[in-house]
This record gives sequence, structure tokens and C-alpha cells, in this order.
Amino acid sequence: MMVIVVEVIKVVTLVVMVFMVTAIVEDVVFEGAVVFRKEVTVLVVVVVVVVVVVVVVVVVVVAVVVIADVVVAIEVHIWSSICRSIRGLTFYKKDKSYEVNLRAVVTSLAIGMGPAGLANFCDMMDMPVIHYKTFFQHQRTIFYKSSNYP
Repeated sequence: MMVIVVEVIKVVTLVVMVFMVTAIVEDVVFEGAVVFRKEVTVLVVVVVVVVVVVVVVVVVVVAVVVIADVVVAIEVHIWSSICRSIRGLTFYKKDKSYEVNLRAVVTSLAIGMGPAGLANFCDMMDMPVIHYKTFFQHQRTIFYKSSNYP
């Protein structure tokens, strides 16, 4: 779909540019007065700049909308040396960010890292860092759920 949108934008831009070049070559009559070639050139440059800006904005907006649905927030592969198996977990940003944060907090608490250790780990892995207030909020949630477990 993205390829189709880009191609349509290319064709529209090409048609507009051909029209503008034709206007430069010929004398343009506007309300009975002949517009000089210099003024037409300035007008064409302004229109081309506006068209290019609009095309870039449209492409960026379409790309953000399309990419937002398929971007992976985190993909984790855990290898167990005891049972010799790999477990893969994929969390999508759109619907699983809370679960990713919660699991990160559980894991960091289980190995004794805390919020600073988790922040260092996230920096090394080039992942977004959980704010320390969010970390402690998840910690309270985990403690509450585990203490009320039947």
C-alpha cells in the first residue's frame, strides 16, 4: 500500500512540474496582463517548494500511520542452558507496552537489579528506559497482587 501511495505522489508531482515548466516557456496571460518570465519563474519556484513540502508531509504522515501498526516494541529470545531451549517473546508497542514494562520490572527485581540496574540494561540494549516512578508503581502492583494471592 505504501508503494502505491508513493508512486501516486510521484506522478502528481511530475504532472505539476511539467505544467510549471510549460508556464515558464510561454508567456502567461493573467486577467489581461502579460506576466513577465521572471515573475513566472518566482511563482513556479514557490509553487514547487509548496508542492514538495506537502508531498513530504503526506509521505511522513502515511509512513507513521502504516509503521505504527507493525513496529515491534521489543523482541526477546531467552535461552535456557539447563533445558537447552529457546523461548521467544514478541511484544507489540500498540497493545503490550504495559506488559513489557511489568515483565521487565519482575525480571529486574528477581535478579536484584532495581530501577538503576534496569536503566543501565536498557541503555546497553538501546531500549527506552522505564522512569523510576513507573518502576516503583509496577513494583507496588506486583507486591499487591502477590500478597493477595490465595
